[in-house]
Amino acid sequence: MAKKNNDKNKIVRENWMNNFTLIGRYVPHNTFIKIDEKSENSNWQYSNMTLGVDCGEKCGIVTADMVGGFSLERENVIYAHGKNEDGSDDYSNQILVAWEDRFDENILESIGDRSFIVVGLEFTDKKKVFYKKFLSAYDAIPYIEQALDALSDDAVIKVRGSLKYSLYNDVTQVNKQITQIYIDTKSKEEDFTAKFVQSILVDSDSIDKNEIDKERGLVYINARVLDYVKEINGKDISSQYPFSKVFEFYTDLNDKKKFAAIMSKLFKPKKNIRQVTFNGLFVEGGATVTTTYEDVPDDVKELVDIGVYTEEEAIAACSTGGSRERHMVLTKPYIKNTDGTSIPQIFDDVYTEDDLSLNVDTDDNEEVSSEEFDEFLADL
Repeated sequence: MAKKNNDKNKIVRENWMNNFTLIGRYVPHNTFIKIDEKSENSNWQYSNMTLGVDCGEKCGIVTADMVGGFSLERENVIYAHGKNEDGSDDYSNQILVAWEDRFDENILESIGDRSFIVVGLEFTDKKKVFYKKFLSAYDAIPYIEQALDALSDDAVIKVRGSLKYSLYNDVTQVNKQITQIYIDTKSKEEDFTAKFVQSILVDSDSIDKNEIDKERGLVYINARVLDYVKEINGKDISSQYPFSKVFEFYTDLNDKKKFAAIMSKLFKPKKNIRQVTFNGLFVEGGATVTTTYEDVPDDVKELVDIGVYTEEEAIAACSTGGSRERHMVLTKPYIKNTDGTSIPQIFDDVYTEDDLSLNVDTDDNEEVSSEEFDEFLADL
């Protein structure tokens, strides 16, 4: 089931999901907004926002981003899509909106809902959430800034968007791009969360037996995710690109039979490369993720060795205030409901290694053979 057009050296992705939802309270000191900035290297004028949301004790303070702008030199267009007669989005009908027409109601009427950024941070006179739509983040950000300033301290917000991946110094970065933000009048504090749905690609070497934390039941999944890139390392790609990304998966390592069944079902393809879509959680700054002495940094362990701290004190000191690391924890495979049928999104033989090869030099994670993983299962 090769998904690459070999004539154009392009990777095509199908049945792919990469979205997130944050529920919590707006955190002003973790929010940074800039309006009408100008790029030093080009005539690009833009606004950007990093929004902090307190997503509860388990997930911590999670950030998401929005950025938009326009060129001061050339004509600017906004890429959108149309809608069907029943009002549903018609992704096959691409619409190019001239920058100066982005507020034209006649044009906006023909555009599908998912082309818009939706903001609902104010109430009407009847105490209903008022929603406002924007075609460009450049226009949405100043409006959001003013609305956030007027938001009550106890207001709960919901933030939705898509996950975007990129490379920085050969390390995969994930960015949460906001497409919806609104007051959530139904969720309570016990509902606070930072969840995502992400499709990943795994092969027979995605699990390194040397990186399994038996005490915590933590398995590191060396996966790949597909996302569009224009260029990497100066080379034109203009295609989906397989970014290497490590995810975390917790399970019971004491039940050997169950563990082997879970690993085989989710992470070990029968042939070539398996595509699996997962529900997951973000665990970010402000959440406590350090739970054992093994998680304590080496320089702190040196203080324990010379008697400045006990092990218990070191664990407590490193846990207080949470870890600044960002974790993407896979929880359960995503089940898609279509026409009354529920199907786990697990597909074997979706790609081969040749399908995913774009001949771009990057530092991939060192992998182990499938035989080593089989030996690990046998040794449990």
